[in-house]
Amino acid sequence: MPEPALAALLTRSARVVCDDEDACALGEHARRVEDWSNLASEGEAHGLAPLLHQHLDRAGIRLPAHIRRQLLALTIRHRRRNEIYSRVLREVLDAFSTAGIEAVVLKGAALAHVLYADPGLRPMSDIDLLVDPQLTGRAQAVLAELGFSASLRPTVPRLVGHHHLPPATKDVEGLEVQIEVHRDALSPDGFGSLTTRHLTRLREFPLHGRPAYTLDHEDMLYHLCRHLAERSALLRLIWIADVEGYASRFGDEIDWESLTRRYPFVLNTLSLLHLVTPLPRALARAPIPPPPATQGVGIGFAPLATTLRLSRLDDVWRGLLCPSDWWLRLYYGVRPTTSLFWYRWVRHPAHVGRWLARRVGIYSLWRAESAHWP
Repeated sequence: MPEPALAALLTRSARVVCDDEDACALGEHARRVEDWSNLASEGEAHGLAPLLHQHLDRAGIRLPAHIRRQLLALTIRHRRRNEIYSRVLREVLDAFSTAGIEAVVLKGAALAHVLYADPGLRPMSDIDLLVDPQLTGRAQAVLAELGFSASLRPTVPRLVGHHHLPPATKDVEGLEVQIEVHRDALSPDGFGSLTTRHLTRLREFPLHGRPAYTLDHEDMLYHLCRHLAERSALLRLIWIADVEGYASRFGDEIDWESLTRRYPFVLNTLSLLHLVTPLPRALARAPIPPPPATQGVGIGFAPLATTLRLSRLDDVWRGLLCPSDWWLRLYYGVRPTTSLFWYRWVRHPAHVGRWLARRVGIYSLWRAESAHWP
């Protein structure tokens, strides 16, 4: 864990745009940092390295020379990586179009082009594409024709009945590019569904001279917030930058009244994120409820596989059934004025039971299916 001052500096750097107020706050945090050695590694873990490099330079913060070189090297690497990913994405979208497959670009691959001033500022680990559930097999076949290692058979039990097919991979200029074809943008472990059949509007953006499509504002924010609230080994700060930055950048275009009706989860998420790092001032007019006084701010919920591998039974018990108050409100969309009693003692234990039962069923199905594979 980084020292408190460095952690505060990282958290305040979770910004798409660094304004004067942010720069001032970063300068104050920087003056209290005693050990800079973990800055680059922590920033990279949170997906913030390129933003850190830009924001700290904007704030006029003088870093130790070797730390500055580390951030610069990571920034250059991500810029090159994203250039390759963008070219591959265009190639794939062209091939899908030829095959009669409409694809919606999700998460980082879209945000890098529609939200960030430079695509290289938003690191990408893969490309997520949402297609009609009936066309996912055809999409995977097209990827195979493009040279990807693409299979329809789940290689591990967790991919049985998953919301995306097994990742398709290909080596491009020494970089392993991974593409996930989604039948649903939302995990079956969570709530609801978001498929191409649920989408009434899409947003067009330019991609190397051709039009590409992503989710419209309301669906985009809902998807980003749901993804942020999922179980994860690390609540990555880049996800917070995505949500706060998107709501701020497109605040004047977002129909907040419609968003409140359709996805109150988004407003609740923004309220809770304000406790982690202040919302941009551009969101002052949005109907975001005041954040509640809650414990465990910023502490997420570990993946089940991680928790179930713990050696002590009481640690497993606590890991599964004792999440932070902040995460309970985030994941279940609990309003600031609502008590957590029902969610902590009834709703969450029942949901954990659903997760575990689903995994037992998935493993049994995988064993049955794999027995017939050649």
